[in-house]
Amino acid sequence: MGFLFLFVLCRVVLPSKVSCLDSERAALIKFRSKLMDPHNFLSSWGQNPDCCNWSRVTCHQETGYVIRLDLHYGNLSGSIDPALVELKHLKYLDLSVNAFYGVKIPEFLGSLKKLKHLNISYAGFGGRIPPHIGNLSRLEFLDVSSYPNSLDWLVNLPLLKHLEMNFINLSMIGSRWFPVMNSISSLHVLSLRGSFLYSVPPTLSFANLTKLCSVNFSNNQFLSEIPNWFANTTSLVSLDLDDNKFYGDMSSNFGALPHLEELRLGYNYGLTAQLSKLFENPWRNIRLMYLSEIRLYGQIPESIGNLSSLQHLALGFTMGTDQFIKGIPKQVGNLKNLKSLYLAGFEDQTGSMHEWLCPLTNMEVLSFQNCQFPESIPTCLGQFSFLKELILRDSELKGVVLQDHFQNLSSLLYLSMNSVEFHLPLDWVPPFQALCLYLPSCRLGSEFPLWLQTQKNLYGLDLSNTSLHTIPSWFWNITSHLLYLVLGRNNISGSLPFNTISTLPYMYIIDLSHNNLHGPIPNFTNSYLLLLDLSNNQFSGVIPSTFGKLKWLGVLDLSYNNLTGGIPNSLAECDSLVVLDLRVNNLFGSIPWSSVQFSMLHALHLGNNKLSGDFPSFLKECAGLQTLDLGENKLTGNLPTWISIHLPSLRVLQLRSNKFTGTIPQISNLHHLKVLDLSNNLLTGSIPESLKDLVAMRAINTTPGNSLDNEYGLYHDGIQLSMNGLVYNYDIILYLVVSLDLSGNNLSGKIPETIGDLQGLINLNLSRNQLSGEIPNSIGELHQLLNLDLSKNHLSGSIPAAVTGLTFLNHLNLSYNNLSGKIPTGEQVQSLDDPSIYAGNDNLCGYPLEKDCERDAAQLPGQENKRIEEDDDESDIEWLYAGIAPGFVVGFLGVFGILLFKSSWRLRYFRLIDGVQERIHW
Repeated sequence: MGFLFLFVLCRVVLPSKVSCLDSERAALIKFRSKLMDPHNFLSSWGQNPDCCNWSRVTCHQETGYVIRLDLHYGNLSGSIDPALVELKHLKYLDLSVNAFYGVKIPEFLGSLKKLKHLNISYAGFGGRIPPHIGNLSRLEFLDVSSYPNSLDWLVNLPLLKHLEMNFINLSMIGSRWFPVMNSISSLHVLSLRGSFLYSVPPTLSFANLTKLCSVNFSNNQFLSEIPNWFANTTSLVSLDLDDNKFYGDMSSNFGALPHLEELRLGYNYGLTAQLSKLFENPWRNIRLMYLSEIRLYGQIPESIGNLSSLQHLALGFTMGTDQFIKGIPKQVGNLKNLKSLYLAGFEDQTGSMHEWLCPLTNMEVLSFQNCQFPESIPTCLGQFSFLKELILRDSELKGVVLQDHFQNLSSLLYLSMNSVEFHLPLDWVPPFQALCLYLPSCRLGSEFPLWLQTQKNLYGLDLSNTSLHTIPSWFWNITSHLLYLVLGRNNISGSLPFNTISTLPYMYIIDLSHNNLHGPIPNFTNSYLLLLDLSNNQFSGVIPSTFGKLKWLGVLDLSYNNLTGGIPNSLAECDSLVVLDLRVNNLFGSIPWSSVQFSMLHALHLGNNKLSGDFPSFLKECAGLQTLDLGENKLTGNLPTWISIHLPSLRVLQLRSNKFTGTIPQISNLHHLKVLDLSNNLLTGSIPESLKDLVAMRAINTTPGNSLDNEYGLYHDGIQLSMNGLVYNYDIILYLVVSLDLSGNNLSGKIPETIGDLQGLINLNLSRNQLSGEIPNSIGELHQLLNLDLSKNHLSGSIPAAVTGLTFLNHLNLSYNNLSGKIPTGEQVQSLDDPSIYAGNDNLCGYPLEKDCERDAAQLPGQENKRIEEDDDESDIEWLYAGIAPGFVVGFLGVFGILLFKSSWRLRYFRLIDGVQERIHW
């Protein structure tokens, strides 16, 4: 009897091992046969007769049924065999992060009726999510991120607790997405990150999502105040609304959320918050607050020191504001659990940084950006032994960086500083092994710091604009793991080592621009290279044909060198190119491509070379092209009529100083065009009336940035413009430039009255043509003009009085026409007192010409007329100064201000590299 009891007990406590069913083993083998597994991810499958012992397979201990199949991050491709439905007891299936490119999501997945967990995110599947997924009524976890879809089938999943549909384009569904979500009362986690959502209801008549713990609506386009129903969802533990367009004051929006632990509202530039109210909210459990890039006002209250659970805090605004947040209370030092602190736009004139900073010894990430702390960097930083990231950028800090600041920073991985002076001993050995050193514009001395030799794990190095001269031979010994290398804007001379830099296996970004490097360009074979910038050097020879092997190359900038020969045909194989910049070299021959598909090309710069032939026909396939620069070459033939049809995204069209003939084609469909330069060609005919339809030239633009800057933070698209005989470079403020230059052709007829519709123009140059008729009065509507040149035509009649309304005008040239009458006086025009701008118009009179108008001369005799003249003179002087002031300021910013602007590297640059690091480690 005792033996029987012991036998039963053993069966209960220590169940015997049950092998998998033969039918399920056969199903897995068949499923495996349709997969491609380049990394032998499933090498154990089939080696053991018991499939329960295979990797990534889990069986039920008593029945032997396969209940779990986890194939995520397998780099698997091929197809999904229907044999999978034989796993009738499968509860968990994860196919995420694989490479099933083009394969449709199998409909038969809807037959796995016992599934509770399904993850097919980022697996490369194509097409829509089949509605059959709605048959999985037991599902509790569903992640179908990155596939376009409707949502109707979701209502059939009543037990769903966890739903992720990230990066799905739901814009076509409109506002209907929310009623579907609100119908799933069991939801605990809802993530719709990056789903192109535009609207969310501000209030709810019936709130069904009473169990929600986590909401992620980040990276969408919500344009409204934050809905008040969030405040009533008292179960919320985590709320992420980052990177939207929410606006309004949110100081007290979330005070009724007693369980809130994580709050992310960053990058909603219209949001505001009063700091004193914000920290009055009774968040006893708050661990994370990310409020970067929202406008904060007031002062941080002393009560912040009571948030004892706080581990991560990000506050402040870096986007071009002069209003700093005043003061940081010493009670910040009470936050003993704080691990990361991001402050931007703060100012503390009390000199108390050491009081609130030094007690935070558990810090892992410390970031000050655009801050003003007029005191030396506290040396207590050197005792933060857990510190992994130290970022001090664009901030006013006195003193220098000493070895004491790094004394115990053995965990430091990321060091980012700019415009800081280093005083380190020559034999200093850092206690850390950094992954990334980002030190642009720091004062390191003219030689490469010797301590860099000790850094063996670097994947990112930026020493741009640090006055370095020669690259030492030992430097290349620390580059074997580099993903990006930025040494631009130095005084580095010499040639590049062919066998080292051209073969670095993992290099993504190489920027050696603005140096004195010479010799031939190496044959780069770095297969992962995204950006190569060798511009503004003295490289010579031909462009290597091996560039065609760089399949991932997105930006190639070889401009401003001494390169010769032709453009290699092999560049056509770089089908990932976004920017190709070869301007200002000595390249010759025809542009080689005829039917190449540069489907991703946004900017093409081939100007200032010696290229010949017709307008390139391959551009028909470049629908996304935004900047086209073919100026200063020897191109011939007519301008094609298909420009406005096949290049609808053009913003800049620069074809100046070639030999193009014929008439100006119809381009009114180029709604984004802001710069049109056809000067110094052989064009004939009249100025098209249809230019009035260039929508972007009609608007006054103040929105900064462009898409190229967003995708590649190291490349700023730019152009050269000729104004009043000088050439100006525009890059950082290119978005402000609206220009029309048709000078130096054989255009005839009248200037269209509709020219006044292009009210965004800052430059209008129609000089050196055969234009006739009068200057249209509508010229006076171009209130943004800085430069107006109508010289050397056959224009007649009087100068319209409307030009006196051009208050920003700082250059005017009407010389060598047939103009007559009195030169208008008043406001900015009167400040342009160089007589040569009116020369060659024999019938003009008045200031600044010496020829007085007869009407003015008749008023000279008599005391009364003299008094009136004196009064007029005084009035004119007042208008003169009033006109000069705004014109000078805007003219300075528009023409010379570009020389003063210097861009800082973006935080997105770090995000890109972080993503790259994850891929490499994976």
